[in-house]
Amino acid sequence: MPKLRLLQSLEGHDDRVWHVAWSPTGDTLASCSGDKTVRIWRRSQPGSDTWHCTAILEDVHSRTIRSCCWSPTGSHLATASFDRTVAIWEVKGAVWEMTTLLEGHESEVKDVAWSPDGGLLATCSRDKTVWVWESAPGDEYEDVKTVRWHPGGEVLVSASYDDSMKLWVGEDDEWDVKTVRWHPGGEVLVSASYDDSMKLWVGEDDEWVCAQTLSDGPQWQLATTLRGDHSRTIFSVDWSRCAPLIASGGADNSICIHGVRSLFMPEHGFQAPPVEKLAVTLAHKEAAAHASDTNCVRWHPTIPGLLASAGDDGILKLWQYDQEAEDDAS
Repeated sequence: MPKLRLLQSLEGHDDRVWHVAWSPTGDTLASCSGDKTVRIWRRSQPGSDTWHCTAILEDVHSRTIRSCCWSPTGSHLATASFDRTVAIWEVKGAVWEMTTLLEGHESEVKDVAWSPDGGLLATCSRDKTVWVWESAPGDEYEDVKTVRWHPGGEVLVSASYDDSMKLWVGEDDEWDVKTVRWHPGGEVLVSASYDDSMKLWVGEDDEWVCAQTLSDGPQWQLATTLRGDHSRTIFSVDWSRCAPLIASGGADNSICIHGVRSLFMPEHGFQAPPVEKLAVTLAHKEAAAHASDTNCVRWHPTIPGLLASAGDDGILKLWQYDQEAEDDAS
């Protein structure tokens, strides 16, 4: 029995699917595509293993929708587009409505993320800026700060309405990071790079230092580098909230599942392990998960082993990872 079992292929998009996002409760799945639409997927009926499209969000963005993100309450969905805008959507009854359109970026918007309390929304763009928007009454959002790179590319300055500016410098020239994801416990970071590698970071030494105000902040150290599991660029990584697992997808069309040891310690709760005790191994590789690039992988927030993926083939796929099969075979 395969360790990663395909449950269902969800079709409907007319172009590559860039991103997929579970709602906080996991009862809804959103996908966005080069076809300028977002599709909302739900179970056909409660308890069913079959998912179907219940809504199509369209006629707002004029170019590719690159990313989508649920608010922490699941009441709003933010979508980032190559048309330089970010749309905020809300479902009212059974009807989805675009309530706010955020404008200001000078180039393609690549990603969007809510703060844990939902009060702030961060957007990043190809114009090399990050904007942070604060929600206000009446579905209004105000930009509260921005960041810009030094022309030489080695210093970042951030400015805020708290009357402060911060300068950030990097300690080396390794800038080609494609994506990063925090562990649910917040003490370990995984990054994926154009050099086909994944790196895990723990809070012991600092890879990035704020030149003025973060000298007393958390220290970060590279814990381990995973190389060779993907043969081409890694586009997406995600931690499971239900098990010590990392999923990754990339330009080699594959999905890799990595087992992480020493991260979960039930008797003491989560804590970052000593670097020398962090063990990450390839548990399974699905070599042809998609017909073309695997652009995004996301674990279900509450169901162990349930994984969604999105690819250049225009298809979403739902998978079930069977960790017991791995353990039985080992």
